[in-house]
Amino acid sequence: MNVNISIRGSQREYQLKLDTTPEQLEQQVKQALKSEDPLTLTSTDGRTVIVPPRALGGIEIVKTEVRKVGFGLM
Repeated sequence: MNVNISIRGSQREYQLKLDTTPEQLEQQVKQALKSEDPLTLTSTDGRTVIVPPRALGGIEIVKTEVRKVGFGLM
């Protein structure tokens, strides 16, 4: 799934592709906010983003669609 992470006070948005479910991501975010530990996410290409919970503006989950190709279109 693709995730867009916005940071408070910044116009920059991080875009990551993660190998996790929306439910698992939600639990990670809730735990980071509760414990005030940084939210650490690693993308499928190996990039790691560490966000302090107070700087977290929002997270948008974008479900990736499976595109049909060839005979799958019929």
